[in-house]
Amino acid sequence: MKKILGTLLILTNIVIFSGCILNEDEKFNPVALKIESTDLTQTTRDEYTIPAGGGQLTVYSTEEKNPFCFVNWLEINGIECYLDSVENDLYNDKADYSYDWGEIIISSATLPVKNNITIRPNLSEKERKIRIGFNCFRYDYRILDIIQLSNESKP
Repeated sequence: MKKILGTLLILTNIVIFSGCILNEDEKFNPVALKIESTDLTQTTRDEYTIPAGGGQLTVYSTEEKNPFCFVNWLEINGIECYLDSVENDLYNDKADYSYDWGEIIISSATLPVKNNITIRPNLSEKERKIRIGFNCFRYDYRILDIIQLSNESKP
């Protein structure tokens, strides 16, 4: 009797824990993004370089099920920047974040939501690393790394 009860308990735990591990709602999926820019040069799947003079890019989701893709995380040279809530300004094309390195304007009046990013000139002698996290819905995300060359870098 103890062997049957022990076996039943082990099987119950396996079913419970495998249900948690295999739950599709808990998987993180890299969202498919479209990046429009003449200023970026792609170096790897998620890494780009931009000249010291700066430039512009527009990023949005290409997935029909996730047209709502917003910047939700930002890191500049290893320092995380906190984004203020912009919910009240959505659908007015006025949801924006402005920093010394650049500006992000979220344009959501039409779908898909477009993240218009302007990167200002880098006048320092060091490269600038900008990491931007995009979240579309719950577990759909993507992080892009943009390396901005220094003022003294040669193209």
